[in-house]
Amino acid sequence: PVWWAVRGETRLAGAARPGPECDFHDLRAESGLDAIVSLTDDNSYDCSPLRRTIILLEDLYARSGPTDPASELGLVQQAVTTVRELLDRRLGVLVHCAGGTGRTGTVIGAVLVSYGIEAPTVAAWLDEVHRLRGNSGWPESPWQRDVLHRFTPAPDQSSPDAPPGTSR
Repeated sequence: PVWWAVRGETRLAGAARPGPECDFHDLRAESGLDAIVSLTDDNSYDCSPLRRTIILLEDLYARSGPTDPASELGLVQQAVTTVRELLDRRLGVLVHCAGGTGRTGTVIGAVLVSYGIEAPTVAAWLDEVHRLRGNSGWPESPWQRDVLHRFTPAPDQSSPDAPPGTSR
């Protein structure tokens, strides 16, 4: 299932990798999602009519950090830029990795921080969301929490429609 970071005119959601049962036409019609940013190498599904961007992030489940932190940070920055560009075009964005927690939470969290929401607030919210999803919380790696502090609000950018966990 989809979990929402922002749901209003701006739509930003996270999820685990979509399975074969996912109907992307329904997802678009019911949720207003137009684009997928996949953070995993398993992209064998057909997501039409949604557009997809693939940015491969390292799975950090039960690991302290990535093999190459500088390179991984660059990929997170690329994912954040991609998500923001899609949101700026008023497209609804679904971000996913394998389980929808670590990599997905890191990118969505960094997007929210880039809009001006404080990193500790975002980290606490992500932890709560993933506990409610039945997971052990967020982050999956200490590095993921630290990454949020590397992002700052972009100049001349307004925040998304609603703070984390709220909806219109």
